[in-house]
Amino acid sequence: MFGDKSNISQALRDQKACLQAELLRDHEGVYLVLDMETESEEPLYSIKLLQEVKLQGAYFKDDAEHIPVRVADKLFTAQELIKLIKR
Repeated sequence: MFGDKSNISQALRDQKACLQAELLRDHEGVYLVLDMETESEEPLYSIKLLQEVKLQGAYFKDDAEHIPVRVADKLFTAQELIKLIKR
């Protein structure tokens, strides 16, 4: 609606990345996998959950979307990434 470059779009992307970082840091059973299947202009990590989460009654989800590798590199230390990335 406002475009990718708008202030609100950028703020929402930053908020999503911060929430994803909090999820990865604060919860067991959450890890990163380099996503080689999703078509994207840049490399992405998929944020995976060890246990599926039931959403909206009958919808099950086993991931917390994607985070660009460049964003993860800014949010996490090298040691954190080593712990979080599952090969």
